[in-house]
Amino acid sequence: MRESDALRRDALTWLCYLLLFAFTLAQGVMGPALPFLRRDLSLDYQQARFYPTAFACGFVLAGWGGERWARLVGGRRAFWSAPLLLAASALGLAAAKHLLPSIACVALLGMAGSFTLATMQATLATHHGGQAGRATLEGNVSSSLGSALSPMVIAWTAEAPLGWRWVLIAPAAMVFVLAIGARTLALPDLQHRRGAAGVARRGMAFWAPWLALLFGVAAEWSGMFWGAEYLVQHLHFPAAKAALSMGAYLGGGIVARVFCARALRRRSSESLLVAWMLVALLAFFGLQWLPLPPMRLASMWLLGASLATVFPLSSATFLLRFPAQRTWAASRVSLGAGLAILTAPFLLGTAAHRRGLASAFWFIPLLTAFALAFSLVSLRSAHDASSTREEGAQEKGGRG
Repeated sequence: MRESDALRRDALTWLCYLLLFAFTLAQGVMGPALPFLRRDLSLDYQQARFYPTAFACGFVLAGWGGERWARLVGGRRAFWSAPLLLAASALGLAAAKHLLPSIACVALLGMAGSFTLATMQATLATHHGGQAGRATLEGNVSSSLGSALSPMVIAWTAEAPLGWRWVLIAPAAMVFVLAIGARTLALPDLQHRRGAAGVARRGMAFWAPWLALLFGVAAEWSGMFWGAEYLVQHLHFPAAKAALSMGAYLGGGIVARVFCARALRRRSSESLLVAWMLVALLAFFGLQWLPLPPMRLASMWLLGASLATVFPLSSATFLLRFPAQRTWAASRVSLGAGLAILTAPFLLGTAAHRRGLASAFWFIPLLTAFALAFSLVSLRSAHDASSTREEGAQEKGGRG
């Protein structure tokens, strides 16, 4: 579906963009800060893998129960409860000095982040109507900026007082300032309707893009969480330089998502996702086999760019396919992403513990290949649905 070129970015639009930025700025601590977190708390691989698991558990809980919470509290309280919990959990993680409290704060961060993501995307889609796909993609560009800036903040503040923890303090302060400044801003009625009962009847219209999301996000987060360790172990980067270099992996997503926001005017989200998954496979092979470190770093940039498109393009697909149930659709997207984050980095960490990180990294192209396969099925289901609508319109016109 081609979208109109005009998109009105008002105060509510920018508020959603900034809250998404704050979330991903804090979320970025899950990957680039891992070497520092392991050092500060004296963790091995077995212990470190529980952090993405805790984050993902929170993500899954919010994806499963976020719609119910939104219906229960409604309105402004539903909009602001998640960002404020996000700020509180970020500050708690910054202050944590032991394994269990830090894991609990990470779980809360995942829960709050998932609900923040679903609420902001549903708000953008409802507020912009026919521009839902482009508005949510631009929101994901803002998310990419936060993810790309996070490793840079970690690297720049590594030797400062409080060190890498500034990447958690800054987004918390940002949320508090936005909550005060936007306390009188009018918010749209999201109309939280029940939608789960019809999932089975929707067939591949639901399952194909959802499974493409599941495998694609699994590949993205596997690389995000273990990428810095890969650079340290196999390219022999210092920890601070590895954290900064992960900006290449995360920063590539900014370029890719800006491109997708513009390309969505002419191409469907399903066809764009197929193309980017092909690029991701080529980028991974470049990371493994190109001879020089700069070439491998460029391949990591391209890998991050391509995998970063999975979540926004899948979100656009769901919000456009289910326009009457956008809170439900956004929650199911968060649920799929949470399940991916829950399982993939944990399994890759287990494989790294047993076989080494170089061998375990081949988990990423396997996941990407599955994402490509289901993206192709999703594209076919979208084409079939479009053909059915056109045939129905022709028959109706013929009877008229």
